[in-house]
Amino acid sequence: MKKLLTGCLTLIMVLSMFTPCFAAKKVTLTTDQYWNNSDALTAKEVAFNGNTSKNNPRDVWFIAEYKNSTGWHYNTKKKIAAGKQCPTLNSDVLSRRKWRLQLNPYGTDTTGCIAHGKIWIVTE
Repeated sequence: MKKLLTGCLTLIMVLSMFTPCFAAKKVTLTTDQYWNNSDALTAKEVAFNGNTSKNNPRDVWFIAEYKNSTGWHYNTKKKIAAGKQCPTLNSDVLSRRKWRLQLNPYGTDTTGCIAHGKIWIVTE
């Protein structure tokens, strides 16, 4: 019994060390939105991916943005066609920042698209 308890406690401690690695934020763009942002997370390096609906009338931008003292800024972006996957892309800066993933239909003041994305921490 003592070995089992010790083993369980050790496992809990090891898993808790890796919890930040699993932090992720999801975002969904719906047809009535000009853009949508995920909640922010704090890291030095992040990765993101996602997909678009095959019925979209236009491409969708997947944009990793970081925040500094002057506001939010584009870092890595990829335009994804209707019905396609956004491959996993990494984005980084020299120090820890707040990050978010923005899904944005291609064009000015455009709507009508559906997309799903996820951003997660690679390096805290």
